[in-house]
Amino acid sequence: MVERSVPRPVRTGAVALRPPAATSAPPERGRAPAAVLLAVALCLAIRVVAAWFPSNWVWGLDTFRFWPGILAAALAAFGALGFVPALARPCERALERLGSLWERAGARMDVVVAAGTSVLVFALRDPVRFVGDSDIRVGALALGLPPGRLFPQAYPLDILVNVGAAQALMHLGLDAATALQASGALTAGLFALTPAHVHEVVTFY
Repeated sequence: MVERSVPRPVRTGAVALRPPAATSAPPERGRAPAAVLLAVALCLAIRVVAAWFPSNWVWGLDTFRFWPGILAAALAAFGALGFVPALARPCERALERLGSLWERAGARMDVVVAAGTSVLVFALRDPVRFVGDSDIRVGALALGLPPGRLFPQAYPLDILVNVGAAQALMHLGLDAATALQASGALTAGLFALTPAHVHEVVTFY
């Protein structure tokens, strides 16, 4: 029986050179943990159920209620596709190809997506708006009321986006509701263009 000898360090001067350690193969992409899938499914279910309860208790979860019924159902069904493996895998591959194309396109595609996001948010014209409580803010803009006294809890960036930017657009001839909608749409485009770590800071305003 022949014993295998372990490679010994080779000494060069005062430095011992050891043989390179074997590199492990990169881990294969595994399935999402069951707890994560359960949490995502629960979040989707809560949003669907909340759409049927016109109450402030579900504020922030009832966004489907403000969408046209067909679009809300289509969006919820699209979200549920991720829990059907036979349908989720083709969607995943398609999204990966789309992401690769986007990555190769570079900053130009980022600008296109940001512009498309702004146009989409402006076209939705939903009662919730993208930023802020629209009815109160539209009234304040139309009457020229001081935002600092109406919204003492608001942060400076909140005032800048929802009041300052909207007032600047009103000087261009837009009415208060359209100016506020356009301000929200521009904010959505900036969020889409801004890197994720900066976006997380901005959302705290």
